[in-house]
Order: sequence, then C-alpha cells, then structure tokens
Amino acid sequence: MSNSAVSLLNVQPSLPGHKAGLETRITAQLNRLCRIVQTSETDAVGKLSQFVMDYCMYYLELENTLSDIAPRLLNRIHNSQSVLEMCAPINSNGSLLLMRRGYFALRVAEEMNDIWLKYTGEPLTDHDLTTANIIIHTLLDEDDAELIDRLVDNACQNSDQLFRISSQQARSPVSHIFQQWPCLADQLGIPSAIV
Repeated sequence: MSNSAVSLLNVQPSLPGHKAGLETRITAQLNRLCRIVQTSETDAVGKLSQFVMDYCMYYLELENTLSDIAPRLLNRIHNSQSVLEMCAPINSNGSLLLMRRGYFALRVAEEMNDIWLKYTGEPLTDHDLTTANIIIHTLLDEDDAELIDRLVDNACQNSDQLFRISSQQARSPVSHIFQQWPCLADQLGIPSAIV
C-alpha cells in the first residue's frame, strides 16, 4: 500500500470498512473501465481500488494548495459541499462520500485551470486531471455523476471573481503553449487507454 493510501486511511477511518463496497463498485464497472485505462486483468480491481484511494488523497492535498494560492475558489468548493452531501445517494458510505467530494473538487479544478493559466501562466494543479476524473465519473452512478457535473457548472459561474491575482502572480498574457503536464492517472499507476 502506498504512503498516500495509508495517509488517506488515517484521514478517513471509515474507508477500510467499506473497501468491499468499493471493490464491488469497481468490479461492476470493470468492462467500462477497460476502455478507459490499461490494467492487467489479474489485479485490475486492486489497482483501481488503490487508484481511488490515491485520487482522494490528491484531492486532500489539492485543498491545501488551493488554500494558499486560490482561497476564494476553495471557499466556493467548501460552500458547495453541503449541497453535495444532501444529494448523495441513499446508503452512501465513507469511501463513496469521499470519492464524490474528491470528484467534485477535482472537476472544479479541471474547469478552472484555463482561467488560472490565463492569469498566472501556470497550471492550477500539478497534473492533468482529465483521465482521472473520467475514471471516477465511471465509478459513480451515472445519475449521481451527472448531478455532480451540474454542481461543478454552478460552482464555476462568475469564475473570474474567484481569483484575486496579485501583480506578482500575474504573468504576461502569452502563456506556454507546450507544457509538460503529467497525467494524474498515469502518475497514480493507471495509464490511460484513450490517450
């Protein structure tokens, strides 16, 4: 188990008791996930379970980053958490709730990245979140994932107001066209089958 997964288990104590539920969810979506990511058939469920834990840990780490560089954006994410929890599927467990929170926050970060890039010339996150978010979207119930995506759209409205950029942070309007921006899913050991 990676250090980030161990840290996540310490942060979210209810997650180990719900590991079987997460593995059942992954098993049910395995055919769909095979089209998105490359995993060996022998340990696909284990690797994807590990990926979900690491994804959630990345979300918790991103919260710390956003508190420093984009506190208004983080505040908007936190303000949406109560709505996100109210509309959670019935009988949602700790791992599903954390996965939903992570998906919501990392989808907001994915959407806000272009605006942050415009102002600062730097990406909002260290990794491209697209493939990782597609994997989590697939693991969530379709209706729930679509609901969360609508909440993301709502949270991203009036996005220019979310960033208070100092003159030191602001860069020239010309940003780097070619950036080495590693894929989060690849970094967490789940290579994309679609890129």
